Amino acid sequence: MFALLGVALLWVAVDERVPMAVGLFTGYAVLNQVTFEAGTGGVPRSTPLVALLQISIVASLPVVLLLLSGIAARRQARL
Repeated sequence: MFALLGVALLWVAVDERVPMAVGLFTGYAVLNQVTFEAGTGGVPRSTPLVALLQISIVASLPVVLLLLSGIAARRQARL
């Protein structure tokens, strides 16, 4: 997964659509992490602080990909 994210970060120089797609795909991983941390039956799997830390780490990479691809799209639109 990290290799895919690294390639998408480099690919933003070529085309902005690939990093956008990878960023949205990894957004799904963030939602999976949130539901996992929420637990089942109303019993959380971890403390709220640990859950927040894990979710913020998982969410940082898609946010970076989407921001970089949005900036690249705006730059190419100006040309």
